[in-house]
Amino acid sequence: MENQDLEDIRSNSHALKGAAANVNADLLKKAALELETQSKKGDPDF
Repeated sequence: MENQDLEDIRSNSHALKGAAANVNADLLKKAALELETQSKKGDPDF
């Protein structure tokens, strides 16, 4: 996986996390946070 792909995943999951928080979608927010966290680590196998 390319570094740019991981950055795109991180950026989009961060935006999704914020949108989910705005509508109190806690499960979606938690999933987006996990995706964001894993993409920050740079591990393509998350």
